[in-house]
Amino acid sequence: MKSNTEHKQVKTYYKDDEVFIDEMLQGLIQFFFDNDIYTVNSCQNINGGKVWIEFFYYDWFKIIEVAYKLNLSHEHELYYFAQENCNVNLHSTDDGYLDEANDEWIEGNEIMWTASIRFPAPLLSKFEALFRNVVSHEEFYTES
Repeated sequence: MKSNTEHKQVKTYYKDDEVFIDEMLQGLIQFFFDNDIYTVNSCQNINGGKVWIEFFYYDWFKIIEVAYKLNLSHEHELYYFAQENCNVNLHSTDDGYLDEANDEWIEGNEIMWTASIRFPAPLLSKFEALFRNVVSHEEFYTES
């Protein structure tokens, strides 16, 4: 996959796939990948100073559900951070792909749902710390 952005990007890998990530998000996105959380899209500065990360819906749902459970035990605040600072939108698309040679979308066979998360870029370090805490918690790896 080639890079197509105005931001400086770095190459990383998700399983065996080469992926280009905006430089400011590389550590966080690599942490997601290392924990089997795939991001569909991301940008370190979109729409005037917002960070944008798009997850598969089921990953975002699990993250926010665990954050809520941890918040009930006063161990974590990602749930309220997301409620107060993140704009979350759900999207659906097919599982096709871009034929880069022809710049044409090849339709897929299945619908996939994503959660698109945007928040002010100055809050990136706070988001990352809260997120790492949730994903590192044993509750994240137990079945709901």
